[in-house]
Amino acid sequence: MGYPPRNGRLPRVVGSPRAELSLAELTRERGPQVIVLSGPCAISSVAAARGRRGFVPNELQVRVDQVANCPVYADAEQIRMCPHEVIVLDLGWRSGTGSGDRAFVTRPESHAERQQRVFSARARGDGP
Repeated sequence: MGYPPRNGRLPRVVGSPRAELSLAELTRERGPQVIVLSGPCAISSVAAARGRRGFVPNELQVRVDQVANCPVYADAEQIRMCPHEVIVLDLGWRSGTGSGDRAFVTRPESHAERQQRVFSARARGDGP
């Protein structure tokens, strides 16, 4: 069993600068992509980037966010039970299958990242 979502909301998914660069490169090379989270509530997990063309989410997957213009999908039940406010998509690398797909690590946002996000939002006039 997981925990109920914080404030009744699903977690946000954000990309680290390296992940966003990797997604931009992949999109230039192979066209629009989607990201599929695997076990988004774990301390760390893996996500895969796949070509958007022909991607059809299964009956358990829902769109939860967007990173670098790429829709993000996750298992509906797992993401609803996720205790994290923000999940970070990080460290994109090419899979070893020869397909050109990229894999990413997912993890909860650190306290330092949260502080930076809040202060940046305040500086832009977007935050509390």
